[in-house]
Amino acid sequence: MKHPIWLSLHAELEVNHFQDSIRPVLTRYDGDSTKLTSVIKAVERGIDRHVQYFEDLLYEYESQAR
Repeated sequence: MKHPIWLSLHAELEVNHFQDSIRPVLTRYDGDSTKLTSVIKAVERGIDRHVQYFEDLLYEYESQAR
């Protein structure tokens, strides 16, 4: 089943938003490995939540199409 266009557009928007948000943080903590490690862990948690959200949306979409 082909994914809906709105889902792809939303995912692209999320990636762009993420890049805009994280760039200043990475620049600020460049060279401080402890802070960068903390930032990376926070980013990983945020990405995991978004992936779960998108999987839930896709599951709901596919369930309605059946």
